[in-house]
Amino acid sequence: MTHLLLLAALLGPTAPTATDSTPEIRAESAAAGFGTSIALSGDYAFVGEPRGLSGVVHVYRRGTAGWRSASKLTVATGLPGDGFGASVAADGPTLLVGRIGAPNRPDSARGTVHLFRRAANGSYEAAGEWSPDAAPARAAFGSALLVSGDLALVGAPRMENGAVFVYRRAADGTWSPAGRLSVDSLGEGDLFGASLAMDGNRLVVGAPGRSAAKGAVYVFTRTGNDFVQQAMLVSPASAD
Repeated sequence: MTHLLLLAALLGPTAPTATDSTPEIRAESAAAGFGTSIALSGDYAFVGEPRGLSGVVHVYRRGTAGWRSASKLTVATGLPGDGFGASVAADGPTLLVGRIGAPNRPDSARGTVHLFRRAANGSYEAAGEWSPDAAPARAAFGSALLVSGDLALVGAPRMENGAVFVYRRAADGTWSPAGRLSVDSLGEGDLFGASLAMDGNRLVVGAPGRSAAKGAVYVFTRTGNDFVQQAMLVSPASAD
């Protein structure tokens, strides 16, 4: 024992482990799905927690002291299982939040997208909601979201063979539907619109159900207000 005490004294206290000074961001309740969806825009971060009651989106803001909780976004008319926060997308002052309830909920997984706008004081205020009239039950409208400047895209992978809806913002700040992407040869269960990504004038749309779930990605180029299909990328497994 004397030798052990002497060894401890010679070694001195254990050096502390270096850690990030930013506090860990945690969920408020178990199994709430905190982090199911995430988005980042400048000094703001958004974290969806769709399985906590009717769902919530946590807003964090980065300041001189690091990241801190700024607010929580909910829906006043939300019901348990509504799935608010299932998807999020942000660009500048614009925030889109998908609300996709379970198939057995009143929404029947049809899907709704809620639009928020950042005010001058930094808070996010409700600015409308989108839900196409033709969307059937289980359409999953809002499963994938993308916003870039005055353009927004919303995926509804379970509507027909999959769909992507286009919305545009006018000079007065109002958003309006601007049609759907035109795609060649979609088949049943393709799930077109399950994922979205854009860089400049190039857009890619995932269709993971195509070719017996081997999957495909459609490439579009934006010309003016139109998106023209340029290519389809397939999984190497499709050639097996």
